Amino acid sequence: MPELAADVGVAGAMLAAAAVTGSSALFAGSVQSVAGTGITFAPPNPGARLIVRNSIISNNVGAGIFVQPTGAGTADLVIDSSQVALNGGLGVSVNTAGNTGTGNRVEIRNSQISLNAVGGVAANAQTGNAKATISIIGSTLAFNTNFGVQANG
Repeated sequence: MPELAADVGVAGAMLAAAAVTGSSALFAGSVQSVAGTGITFAPPNPGARLIVRNSIISNNVGAGIFVQPTGAGTADLVIDSSQVALNGGLGVSVNTAGNTGTGNRVEIRNSQISLNAVGGVAANAQTGNAKATISIIGSTLAFNTNFGVQANG
């Protein structure tokens, strides 16, 4: 799999690839991407996988990481040994509105999700849309403004 290692600055990163690994990357200070998001993962096809490892996602105007597959797309996101902090929105947001895929999975392990302005980790999977499963393993969610973890749907 290709490596993704870049300071994306004001543009953020919009990913719809089948498989991407981001290792030792910095996604900081995004103000012009999709709602100022550090990473937007919006796969249109089933089987898309994103691994964010040893990375910092911080100081973005919107969410640190936003996952919203389109159509029948599915998202498999792994956040490993990373920091998602000081973002103006949610730390990690999964939204399956309009998504008819078989389901989406987010695994957060050995990471810190902290000091985000809206909240830590949120899943929005309403009736009639694809499901969202979030696993948090050996991670710290602390000092997020409204909540650490929230599930809707």
